Amino acid sequence: MVTWFPRAAERSGRLGLWLAACGLLLGSLAGPALAQAGPTAEQLKLWRSLTTEQRQKLIQRYRTFQGLPSDQQLQLRRAFQRWKGMNPARRRQLMERWQHYQNLPDDKKLEFQRRWRRWQAMKHKDRARYMERYRRFQQLPPDKKRAVIERYRLLDEPPPAEPFDRPGTSRGLPPSVRPRRLPRRLDRR
Repeated sequence: MVTWFPRAAERSGRLGLWLAACGLLLGSLAGPALAQAGPTAEQLKLWRSLTTEQRQKLIQRYRTFQGLPSDQQLQLRRAFQRWKGMNPARRRQLMERWQHYQNLPDDKKLEFQRRWRRWQAMKHKDRARYMERYRRFQQLPPDKKRAVIERYRLLDEPPPAEPFDRPGTSRGLPPSVRPRRLPRRLDRR
């Protein structure tokens, strides 16, 4: 798994620009055959349209890319090919999600990362089961959705304390507070 990629994109603050820059560099400098042929007119036009600062960042990122192990380079190339093949609406949606993630407080980011690691560790059939459950939930009418959400919200809250059945007994107390055994004289009332 490429772990430096999100951090690099986070530092730059522009994932789309970062991916486009990687694509430009990979497209123009990736293989020896391309290097011998030289950059295309379109690539030169794009390069010339960049500011000096953007060019320097691009060169720095290319050097970082070259320093990566070959398996990570391959993963990035595949990710870029997927990105290039996506329809613009999907790209925009992913960029919005990335921006939303960037704006989350640190504790929410940690929670998201914990849940994401748990999702990645799941077996395929478990993921499929959860996705099917989510799909069914999405098809519910709004009032039933609210009822389901409320039911799950109640699961997170502690149950209300039950009143004592009789004075002098420990019934109704949570197990952490309940004494193991009451003295006989209190228990017989």
